[in-house]
Formats: sequence, C-alpha cells, structure tokens
Amino acid sequence: MKLRAAAFAGRENAQRIKELFGAEEVEVFGGKTVAQCSQCLAEFQLIFRQVDDEDNPRYFADIEKQIAEDCDAGKHKAEYLLKTQP
Repeated sequence: MKLRAAAFAGRENAQRIKELFGAEEVEVFGGKTVAQCSQCLAEFQLIFRQVDDEDNPRYFADIEKQIAEDCDAGKHKAEYLLKTQP
C-alpha cells in the first residue's frame, strides 16, 4: 500500500517524513496543509505526496475522519497515516 498522506500533531518532523515517504527531503512530499479534528478542533500538519493528485480531497477527508474517530476528549495520537492501493 502506498502512503498518500500523513498528519502530525504539532510541527512535522523532517526525519520522520523521510522515514515514512522514503525519499530525500526535497523530494518527500508535494505539499502540506492543515487538517482539523471535527470533534475538538485540534489542528494537524497534513503532508501529502502529490499536489496535482485528483484524489487529494478524498485523502484529506479520509485522514480527517481518522483523526475525528480517534479523538478522546481532545487527546490524539502523534501521527496518522493514510495508505491506499497503488
């Protein structure tokens, strides 16, 4: 399964991004935006692989759904990963 996006609580960690995406920092991701928990409004840095991927809106919605489903009175994991079939 291919990693499509990763959401990090707080600032993203450059080393962790390299580990997850398996590339040099300059090649690692296409862009980033902010994801938000619909339950507690906590914000996450959302890193994604390709800027022009037509499926990005779906990926973003899927990862925000993961974040909301995991919300425990405002407590969250440090990172969320979204993988899809190639």
